[in-house]
Amino acid sequence: MNKAVLLGAALGLSTIFASCGLIPPIKVDNPIGLSGAVMSADLSATGASLRPQVAGQGTASASATFADLTTSIPFTPSSFNVQLAITSAAISNNCAALGTNTSIAVNITNMTVSVSDGTGNTARSVTANIPNFTFNISNTGVVSGLNPAALLFAIPNIGTAISIVSTAPTPNSATVNATIATTPPLSGCTVSFTFGTGSGEIKL
Repeated sequence: MNKAVLLGAALGLSTIFASCGLIPPIKVDNPIGLSGAVMSADLSATGASLRPQVAGQGTASASATFADLTTSIPFTPSSFNVQLAITSAAISNNCAALGTNTSIAVNITNMTVSVSDGTGNTARSVTANIPNFTFNISNTGVVSGLNPAALLFAIPNIGTAISIVSTAPTPNSATVNATIATTPPLSGCTVSFTFGTGSGEIKL
């Protein structure tokens, strides 16, 4: 039996084993480099005359760079799931709107996570949409009530995504954008939160 046939048979068996769950997924810490990145939003105090803003609402973004994976990926995976984490939050010290409230609900909407190879090439970029979620922060910055599943998402276009994180150029870039509001509204205040290490899982 020649080498080409043997290689084809090996790849075929690998695919079968992967589809049957016999090959374990690849685990990755801090998969898109967001650990320590901070999202901060200035919550509008009043509406603008031409493009009205919602009082107590603002937009925020965070960005990070990360290196290519060092783990070899033998064939196209079936999925690439990322679990983000939020470790702490803060409300600006001059927030008069906070009043006597000791717990504030933070409402996150329109959240997107984009991953690219850092070259600006749109063909080498993927974007995931994160469903709206809410968590609480105390007036001392303690985060509570955050459902971890809210920050678990699948990176789309798996072939492009794996090419970004496993082949040159490196480093890659990640960008998060979101709309932030609070209950009660903290109009005129600044709210920020910090991402934790997070994790990733590539299923073969």
